[in-house]
Amino acid sequence: MSTEDIIAKALRPEVQAKATAGMAAVINAKGELGALGFGHPAPGSDEPLSANAVFRIASMSKSFLAALAHVLHDDGVINLHRPVDEVLPEFRLLWNGTPASVTVHDLLSNRAGLPEDNAWGDRNIGMSRDDFAAMCEAGLQLAAAPGTSYQYSNIGQAIAGAVIEEQTGETVDDLVRELFIEPLGLTHTAYRPEELPADAVVIGGMRTFDDGKTFTPEPFVGAGALSCIAGLFSTIIDVSVWMRYLSAGFERPDARPQRLTQESRREMQSAHTVIPLTVEQSQRLSGLGYAHGLVVEQHRRFGRIVQHSGGLPGFSSHMRWHPASGTSVVVFGNSDSFGAGDRAREILDSVLAEQEVTDAAALWPPSLAAAERVDDIVCGGRSFDELGEFAADNLLRDVPAADRQRKLDDLVAEVGAVAASQKPFSERMRSTGNAAEVQWQIACENGSLTCTARMTPHFEPLLQSVAIVKTAKTS
Repeated sequence: MSTEDIIAKALRPEVQAKATAGMAAVINAKGELGALGFGHPAPGSDEPLSANAVFRIASMSKSFLAALAHVLHDDGVINLHRPVDEVLPEFRLLWNGTPASVTVHDLLSNRAGLPEDNAWGDRNIGMSRDDFAAMCEAGLQLAAAPGTSYQYSNIGQAIAGAVIEEQTGETVDDLVRELFIEPLGLTHTAYRPEELPADAVVIGGMRTFDDGKTFTPEPFVGAGALSCIAGLFSTIIDVSVWMRYLSAGFERPDARPQRLTQESRREMQSAHTVIPLTVEQSQRLSGLGYAHGLVVEQHRRFGRIVQHSGGLPGFSSHMRWHPASGTSVVVFGNSDSFGAGDRAREILDSVLAEQEVTDAAALWPPSLAAAERVDDIVCGGRSFDELGEFAADNLLRDVPAADRQRKLDDLVAEVGAVAASQKPFSERMRSTGNAAEVQWQIACENGSLTCTARMTPHFEPLLQSVAIVKTAKTS
């Protein structure tokens, strides 16, 4: 299936019915963009939607706040690990009635203990800085001990923005514009519609309470103290540039050097707070966490995927990318009922599957070669002695070849003979997120085996362990 067909399938008629305008785009490793839109710029218009249509991207703005915090940390202007109360002593956070101390790192990682506040935050982005400060000075209750658990807090990240403004004497809006929007050429990205170019076509928000039968225009929420966490307007073109810029943190060498170092980009895309998986998520993911202004998934097949959603009354947005392949997706809809996250996930998973992408791109070549040799031995019914030059000196001393074969025979007695025909190795791999570790499955008559091969860290890595178990059933 072509990329265009994948996007069209995701934006099928019943999906389009949930918004009056929307866009979806896939960007490949070369920066080539394929996009599809539906609807019109405004009610009553017959003009088609263009890739320069401006939507509000809501909480996708948090990645810009986090990037700014990292630049300022690297420059020594702020310290991500300094207690906030040392910078803003008048802000009061209380855990069980006792003053609590948190850091900017805690706030950006959604681990400060502040409770989830989306419903309130969505309507208060335009709160003045004075009113926000007064609210924080009056005291904020923590729902969990600082640093112990994930809770998505808009107020928390806005406090991180307040720390930045206190220590720089400038607004987050101005600093983001100076350090990222202008240098990266994000010409149609701004915190306020009036800051956009004269030719910008800004899509208005809509709300529906009857599954798209009728829509009501939703006025833009204003700009204020919480703009730093959900205020930006942008286009699929500008967001595609931003995704590629962040993803470049995993490249060698960095083809797009800017103020934000590769190390900081990687830290922004490394999970700091565990997000518990739902049963449905566990079918696709082996791990999920909040980083700094971004969410990191560990996909069972594709490996690391970085993403963030945005939602406000009248808007739904989502961006996600696969650093190993350089593929990214962005989806916008002008209704909070649109479900941009589901659409973006469907598109990226389908594109990666169509390209037969796996996490193998992140593996050391010796890791893949050793795993394929183990696979050949198991599927071919040969001896583990044939691991030969791949094996570290401990491997067959820890568990001799004959004992490995006996254990394998016991497993085969449970799951049936190894199937004569197997899918290509790349399709049987499961992500580990580790260049030195490969995990894959081998189909059998009445089940399957899961194999894990681990390499040593030597300059020329060797196979130090092989584990083969019966594949666990997922509920």
